[in-house]
Amino acid sequence: MRTKAPREKPETELLSFREALALLKVSRNTLYRLVNAGEIPGVRRVGRAWRFHRASLIRWVSDTGRPDTRRKRKRR
Repeated sequence: MRTKAPREKPETELLSFREALALLKVSRNTLYRLVNAGEIPGVRRVGRAWRFHRASLIRWVSDTGRPDTRRKRKRR
């Protein structure tokens, strides 16, 4: 008989890309831009999928107030 795997603790919970979108309330393009710029902590790549540590995202938002979703324009 198989036993159920123990559930992960909420502080180590990994979120999918869609779950991170819902938590941060930003657009898909904004989240991609923040990830690629290295601004979001706790991001891991698992194969082709992105995973986000829930506690790190919550701490990041509470420390910064909200994600900076404005694009930085390059001056010529």
